[in-house]
Amino acid sequence: MRRLQSTFFGLPVLLALASCGALPKTTERPSLGLRYRAVDPVDWTGDRTQWLQTTMAKAPVMVDFLSPQSRLVLTVENPTKEPLQVRVGPQSGAAQGAAIGEVRMQRRGGGRLEGSSGYAPFLPRSLVTVDPECQAVFYIDAPLGHEPRVGEFAVILVEVGPRDTKPEQRLLPIVVGSPLRSDLR
Repeated sequence: MRRLQSTFFGLPVLLALASCGALPKTTERPSLGLRYRAVDPVDWTGDRTQWLQTTMAKAPVMVDFLSPQSRLVLTVENPTKEPLQVRVGPQSGAAQGAAIGEVRMQRRGGGRLEGSSGYAPFLPRSLVTVDPECQAVFYIDAPLGHEPRVGEFAVILVEVGPRDTKPEQRLLPIVVGSPLRSDLR
């Protein structure tokens, strides 16, 4: 009975957080049973089933495969004194015009950014400008523009660079698996 009472208490708190913008507002919540993992990443360090990191154009780039908010969370921090241009999306195969997730602009370290509208849908490889001392957090649920299937493979292209210069590029090959299966270990 006590467990039932704590569940009823937790539900209003979760709903309150969701309504005030503390959680991403995706149109379709991801099935938490499906997760991505990296497949032989090049120029990335970390644990391919949990997190990866790299540096591009002096900007730290981190990937979280275990976030409770989304299937894949990619964060680009801008420690430089000039704006950075960022593009994230599948190298090929995405449905045109279909949002693959949401992006949130915030101060480095997670503080609220003045004038930010919160979460915004983003299209594959659309241009996102990250101002100095800020970060862009990409919540990617469907990198190919549709609900993923177990065993589906994709290559995410990440581009980061200052305006009017050729951006640095990293490829992130990923596959969809279930955390309940041994293929994610």
